[in-house]
Amino acid sequence: MVWHIATDLYLSLCPDPVAEELRDSIRVLSNHMLFLMVAHPYMLPGVVRKGRYKENLKYYDMLWWVNLKSTKEGTMKLSRPETINKIAERQLPASSRHEYIYGIGEEAADDVDDRPVYADGSWLAGMLHGNRWCLPAADMLEVIAGVWVEILCYASHHCGVESHAKKLSTGGEFMNAVWLIVGHATMYDRFAPSAEGLTGGLGLSKPPHKRKLPADG
Repeated sequence: MVWHIATDLYLSLCPDPVAEELRDSIRVLSNHMLFLMVAHPYMLPGVVRKGRYKENLKYYDMLWWVNLKSTKEGTMKLSRPETINKIAERQLPASSRHEYIYGIGEEAADDVDDRPVYADGSWLAGMLHGNRWCLPAADMLEVIAGVWVEILCYASHHCGVESHAKKLSTGGEFMNAVWLIVGHATMYDRFAPSAEGLTGGLGLSKPPHKRKLPADG
């Protein structure tokens, strides 16, 4: 959830309209992983605490209706990106974004497990938006996309065979396809013959020493 919140906030604040296709792909992966956590938590490895989702939903519900004083009529007129951008401007105002970038000692202090996810997500979004690594916008999007691909592959590979079988029995899911691909790739890496085995050692070691012919005479 931390990366989901950070991704939404960052994309809403990212000023450069670059790599639109990649941005859309990042949103799809981020939203899909959150969907699994809420609707099919058995497809994720480890203990998935759905209470954390409800806790953060309650927080953003209060933020939207109480702090931002939004109305139902006004909300209906906003698109999803506009809604997220409005929350981002509240969560990460320009005057205080440096606190998320340089305040890591305070933000990551004690009681990490008890700290709400939206706090960590906001801090991470501030780190990404602050861009202390001075990456071009397109490269930063590549980094975020790489994180989500890694999360997807890790989750599909570690959620358990029983979970995949349960989901396949009801029609299957994107994670099942990723699991099969990762499994085949892992098996290939494990059992693939080495280049030396395929070539019989030719060209991989030092060339055979040629004996010098005796000089005439």
